[in-house]
Amino acid sequence: MRNLFCFILLLVVIAIAGCRTGHPAVPETWDPEPPPVQLPVQQVQSAEATETPTAQTTEELKQQALPPVPPSPKSALDAKLAPTESQTGRTTPSTVGVTISGFKFVPQVVHIKVGSAVKWINDDAVPHTVTSSDFDSGLMKKGQSWSYTFSKSGSYDYICTPHPWMKGKIIVE
Repeated sequence: MRNLFCFILLLVVIAIAGCRTGHPAVPETWDPEPPPVQLPVQQVQSAEATETPTAQTTEELKQQALPPVPPSPKSALDAKLAPTESQTGRTTPSTVGVTISGFKFVPQVVHIKVGSAVKWINDDAVPHTVTSSDFDSGLMKKGQSWSYTFSKSGSYDYICTPHPWMKGKIIVE
């Protein structure tokens, strides 16, 4: 126990001695009074010297106003804010993308409407297929794509023929 007390006492002495060695982050002397700061002096006009706008100057300002900005052409934001099919009651066929990457179909399950298409793009270095009992892409090399339009509702399971563990599903509603 005595050895532990001596060790702790030694650490305290070293710590105190280290604080007095003039560490560059700690100045040797410390002045509690900071030097005074000179602020620039600004001249302020009295309230009597300012003018209030008159009816004439207000009319002049109205005449100098810029013309209204014309509406901008349709933007991407307008397209995002367009009514959805649930709001309009109409369905619009579209194309959904599926990426073949890392020996997987991404996304693995896709939900689409009748008349929509799915476009598969092979991003893997090896050839792949998109094969079902209803369709077959043939071998697609890296960077190649293939599309299929679904004209009937139903569930379509598909695989990659050279790699049958690669599976995907299209659900057409």
